[in-house]
Amino acid sequence: MNQHQSGMTLSQHQPLQSDMSHQLLERHLQQTNDRLRRIQQLLFSTSTFQNAAEELLEWCSDIRAFQPRFEDALVKCLLAVGQICQSPNIDIDLAYRLLVMCSSHRDKLCANSQSLICELVDRVTGLMLVRRQAKQQGAPGLHGGGVAVQNQSGVPSQQPVPWQSQPQDIPGNNFMNSLNHNPMPQQQQRQQQ
Repeated sequence: MNQHQSGMTLSQHQPLQSDMSHQLLERHLQQTNDRLRRIQQLLFSTSTFQNAAEELLEWCSDIRAFQPRFEDALVKCLLAVGQICQSPNIDIDLAYRLLVMCSSHRDKLCANSQSLICELVDRVTGLMLVRRQAKQQGAPGLHGGGVAVQNQSGVPSQQPVPWQSQPQDIPGNNFMNSLNHNPMPQQQQRQQQ
């Protein structure tokens, strides 16, 4: 089609194409953030954690996952991973791999998100050590969330493992609590940098 048939010049077509491209980009960004919010919900359930974490791990293997427009939703997913890891039925190795993947790209994120990811890696590493030590000691209460001990009468009873009874002792937990009580939007953080 030439200029005379359409009634528009080539330069008049470019803004239309630019508007369409912008709309498509905005739609893609919105769909991705919507999916991340859904993944966040799925991460909080022991029955859906595995698939959600695997999907998030695959998505985070692409550097484009660490764009500022996805940062808030991604960080919320990682917080969900950090919280659900306290459940004994969670694949903590998968959670660790996911957090380490994000840690390797944390330089693309704001300072607060970088710190949070480091704290989450420390927290999950601590949980992994506790679980592995309990497993090596043959603790029958490992899957029940505690360690079997004998009380004074010699009867086995379940005692919570230290990190369950005192969550403030979990590496990174105080940092996460401070974020929950005083969250700062990511965009404000970038403006302060």
